[in-house]
Amino acid sequence: MKRSFSLLETIISVMLLSVTILTLLKLKDNNLFILSTSDQRASYDGYISIHSSSSEQTDETINFKNYIDLSDDKLRKKLKDQKIEYKHQLSDSIELSYKTMDIKLNIYKESYKSKESGNKEFFRVTLNE
Repeated sequence: MKRSFSLLETIISVMLLSVTILTLLKLKDNNLFILSTSDQRASYDGYISIHSSSSEQTDETINFKNYIDLSDDKLRKKLKDQKIEYKHQLSDSIELSYKTMDIKLNIYKESYKSKESGNKEFFRVTLNE
C-alpha cells in the first residue's frame, strides 16, 4: 500500500494555509492603517507646535504661510489645504499675595480644531506681577 495524502487531508491543509495567509494580510493592513493614522497625528501636533510657539494669541483659522517659509514645493502642497481653527479664551484668573508680592495668574484655554485630525485642547498659564 502506498503512503500518500488523501483528498480530505489536502483540502484541510489548503484551508488552514489560506486562513493563515488571510490573517497575516489583515494584520498587515491594520498595521499600515495605524501607522498612517499615527503619522497624521504627528503632523497635526507639529502644526500645532508651530502655531503655539508664536506670540499671537487671537482666534483665527491658521494659515501656515504666516509662520514658516514655504519655499519647498512638497511642503507647500502639503500645507496648502491644511486648515486648523484656533480659539483662545480666558478660563480663569487667580490673584495670589505673598508678603509684599502680588501675583496674578491667567489661565487660558486654547483649542485647535481640524477636520482631518479632530480637536485638541491645551491650557496656557501666564504670570503677571
